[in-house]
Amino acid sequence: MMIKLLSFKPWSALLFMTAILSTNMLGQIVSDSIMIPTYAALLVLLFFLLAYMITDKVLFKKSISSFELLILALCIVPIQAGITAQLHFGQPWLYGFLSLRGFYFILWGLVVYYALLWNKVSLQSIEAIFLKASWFILVAYYTIYFISPNDQSISAIGHSEIKGDVMGTPTKLFTFAAIYYFVKLCKNLRLSDIISFLMFFSYLVFIRKGRTVILITLLACIIFFIKHTTIPRKIVYFAMAIVTGLTIWLLILIISPHSFDFIAKMYAAAFTVVFTGEESQDASVNARLYEASIAMEWISRNPWFGNGNLSNQWHGGFEIFGHFYPSDIGIIGVVFIMGILGTILVLSQFLYAYYISHHISPEINSQPFILACKFTLFAFFIQTAHALYFAGANMIFVAVLAYVYHSYPRVRHASNHLYIPLSIKSKST
Repeated sequence: MMIKLLSFKPWSALLFMTAILSTNMLGQIVSDSIMIPTYAALLVLLFFLLAYMITDKVLFKKSISSFELLILALCIVPIQAGITAQLHFGQPWLYGFLSLRGFYFILWGLVVYYALLWNKVSLQSIEAIFLKASWFILVAYYTIYFISPNDQSISAIGHSEIKGDVMGTPTKLFTFAAIYYFVKLCKNLRLSDIISFLMFFSYLVFIRKGRTVILITLLACIIFFIKHTTIPRKIVYFAMAIVTGLTIWLLILIISPHSFDFIAKMYAAAFTVVFTGEESQDASVNARLYEASIAMEWISRNPWFGNGNLSNQWHGGFEIFGHFYPSDIGIIGVVFIMGILGTILVLSQFLYAYYISHHISPEINSQPFILACKFTLFAFFIQTAHALYFAGANMIFVAVLAYVYHSYPRVRHASNHLYIPLSIKSKST
């Protein structure tokens, strides 16, 4: 579980920052007065990288990889959201475009891809950097929570009637780390991997307390367990999991009898709304029911290209609907903003990752880091709104798979790999 300090090599430091910033892991714990200008400056630099890619690959080398083409296609998303918002709400196009500027953190994927492609770092180094970034943020979050659990001046800390004190922080890297250590413990069953998994997963359950993130992480782990472990191991690990889980449950009940109350309440509230359509005691669940009803009405009006994204800087944005945040309602929110065709474009990042992951050689595909990247993307795919609002987090993992796909032996012959020639005369990769 102990990790070495990050070496101060320029590319290692850049990728360490990439892992943290692309997943927005500093959100809610660093002041907006610092983060907003920082993100703006970083976006400018990322656009310079995009300009380099277009100039070098399209104008000079006359060829472009499938991953780079995916990045270019996805750059259309904020443009479409701005245009449709202007058409349907009269909001100036630039407001809608800038309201989704964070989507362009998909360009962090180019940083990871080129770092690997140019041999600035190895695949093993990327693995270590992502894990170091995860541990760094986890320690920071635990420290903030336990030092100031009731400090309402810290924007990350909130209180819910159902959940109690919560840390409203991003969890993208923690989902990855929990899945990574689960993969490793299924392969080796080492105590260090079990402890590491419990450290990350416990944060999601007992501190972040988010229904969706807990479920998607669990589901990804369960599907990996079913698909990638032998029957004898399934039996042994399942028995061990039951014994270990019951032991931990009993210990927590003895130490803190009310620790599991919020879990039962928050999932009971969700099930009440989903299966009965009636309101529950959980205000957040009731709000999502209201938001979904509004979204469905507007989707029926503009199904193909959506309604666009409203900026808070333009008459309060979605406040025209009352309490309404498309990010709360998953794929319904994405279709509301982007429409059916736009949603297909947004989800193309996952379709691409699915395709290339099935053409990577079994030797590479069985490595814990590659498996963790694949199942992390699966978890993010389930949380569909993630594809629109946190696309940068997806793309760093897609970039790893794309690099492996283009640089390592594949299941199919090289002539079938996704590399798009832009000139008949030049077909070199």
